[in-house]
Amino acid sequence: MATSLARSSYDTITHLLGIRPLFSTPIKLQPESRILTLPAELRLEIYGWLFEFGGSVVALRALALVATCRLIHQEAQRLAFEKIKFLIATAENGLDYHKRMMTLGPVSMHLRHIHINTSISALEPCGGRNPFLLMKLALDDLTIDFGPITSKSWKDDTVCWNNFMSAFLHSSHSASKPRSIQDHIVPRIKRHLALTTWTFAPTRDDLYNTLLRCEAKVVQVKVNKNPDSDMLWFAFRKFNLIDGAVMTVKAPMASGGGTSKERRAGLTFYDTQTSTVMSIERLQIVPETTETPVI
Repeated sequence: MATSLARSSYDTITHLLGIRPLFSTPIKLQPESRILTLPAELRLEIYGWLFEFGGSVVALRALALVATCRLIHQEAQRLAFEKIKFLIATAENGLDYHKRMMTLGPVSMHLRHIHINTSISALEPCGGRNPFLLMKLALDDLTIDFGPITSKSWKDDTVCWNNFMSAFLHSSHSASKPRSIQDHIVPRIKRHLALTTWTFAPTRDDLYNTLLRCEAKVVQVKVNKNPDSDMLWFAFRKFNLIDGAVMTVKAPMASGGGTSKERRAGLTFYDTQTSTVMSIERLQIVPETTETPVI
């Protein structure tokens, strides 16, 4: 039973990704293994304890468990993705998150905790090197820390604001259905042309669409506090996307049983001792009120 389930899961993933299976032989149960002779429920308890125990160093060592054998890999990878907090520190050229998510396939939906340390200069405003793409995942928490941001002129500031907002608003809003500019060449070309000619002008509808389509429960974007410039705040104010430091967005959503519900999201700006923070929170879905929708 365990073999067939593991094999089925592996075949499903390879089929969805359109790649040739790495293995062509069935997964063996390995009855000589002490841990694999334990009941499956007990093995899962052990895996979960290993992934939860200790700090990041212990967590990295625990990840070696999923490389032990194919059966343990199939049993433990979901728990590993759900319980371990992944710390990603990228170089100046960044990381192609779009390709990484495609490589992981449906397994990426089990990720829950991600912390990214990167540079604002590594952002691709129209490409896959964009950590905001991870907002599509059902994460419990996503932290993106850009660290210090320095500029030498008003032109540097403008380019920084444009690139940041383009990366953050990574969906092309339309009256019918929003489309990701990473997945469709026409919206990507239009966005690139607008950025190149300095005609990029996102609207509040673009912002509302991004907030309401965020699947992560909490997203925190941080930059080092700078008394002379608040990049996050000024980027939003430049395009007149916000009026204050706190915003709540709500929109009706389809639901069964004749019950109307609405989806809500919150956007907040605040300072800590060392950082300026932009926080997005996916609020609980609640029954729709009779009030006029407020943005």
